[in-house]
Amino acid sequence: MAFDMRSAIIAVDFFSVLICIVLCYGNIFEAKNKNKSGIMYSIMVITDFVALISDALSYIFSTRVFFYLTNTLTMSLSLLLILEFIIFMGFYQNELGQQMKLRKINEYSVSAVLCLICLLITVFGCLNDWIFTYGENGEYIDGELFGVYLAANIITTGLALAIIIKNQKHFTSKISIAAIVYVLLPAIVAIINTLIPDFSFAYPACAISLLAFYILTQSVAAVKLETEKQQNRYHATHDALTGLYGRLAYQEKIEELEKSHTTVGVVFTDVNGLKIANDTMGHAAGDRLLIDYAEILTRVFTKDYVYRISGDEFVVIYEKGFKDSFEKIIEHFYAEIAKNEIASVGHKYGRGSDINNLISESENEMYIQKEQYHKAHPEMSR
Repeated sequence: MAFDMRSAIIAVDFFSVLICIVLCYGNIFEAKNKNKSGIMYSIMVITDFVALISDALSYIFSTRVFFYLTNTLTMSLSLLLILEFIIFMGFYQNELGQQMKLRKINEYSVSAVLCLICLLITVFGCLNDWIFTYGENGEYIDGELFGVYLAANIITTGLALAIIIKNQKHFTSKISIAAIVYVLLPAIVAIINTLIPDFSFAYPACAISLLAFYILTQSVAAVKLETEKQQNRYHATHDALTGLYGRLAYQEKIEELEKSHTTVGVVFTDVNGLKIANDTMGHAAGDRLLIDYAEILTRVFTKDYVYRISGDEFVVIYEKGFKDSFEKIIEHFYAEIAKNEIASVGHKYGRGSDINNLISESENEMYIQKEQYHKAHPEMSR
């Protein structure tokens, strides 16, 4: 059975229509959230969807009997392709403007003018059979100005490619590749179509390039989302001033230890004189005091085990080593803070499943030491 290019083009067109439907569905979230780029991308997909339907119908009715219908559909295809390209340049300009924090991109204005010129050439050329027409048997025939039409589109495509290459530093490599693929793939197929008239797959190529664009941009969006998720997680679990673990991480660690059978050392500490420092020297001095104390804790216990659970309270949940090594490190810690009595401290060692009691006992021990500190330094009492 001989290969029928016409049937193949119709089949590929309708397959590409399915791709456009899937892309519209995949992008519906962005469109619903009124994301400007998302809406423009959806319009691009819908434009290509209509172009594909028109292309398929133009082949289905490509006979002299349906000359006017076919001619109208083919003209519509050219207009839709240029329209889709204009929307793409608007999409890219919007993304570029957001990256560069600019309201207007000069290159886009030039590209838009060229696209409009192509649009006018297409309208007047098609209405007057200057770009293409159909023969007695419905065959496609290039018009007198087809070369002008082709040259205008090549120049516009070349400018778009130059804009993308020039501004690629403002985007990730995947975004730049996606934009280049979108511009080049249909253009390459269109050039092949000019050399081989039966090879008319420019509109399916647009659908494939939109699919590639979607996959690449979504992978970038997924990485960005994961990065934002990690950043949000970090901010939620860490103290902004000291960089130590915060209250949420502390509560999560307690829940984890309640189910464990490991042993753990607990140190409950409270900074001495924080209120006095804030009241007499300002909050910057109080912050400095907290940062200095955090540095002592991380120097002795390492950052992995230290939590700031409130304004002046820090807790160490030490999961490294046995009781003897914990007691040795506690001795070193007491020697560090004894230099300037920067904090009151209580500590206990026991099973992780008994973590709440260990914390409570350490806190009570800390309050006893705090009371002794205030007796020795009544001027520091709050």
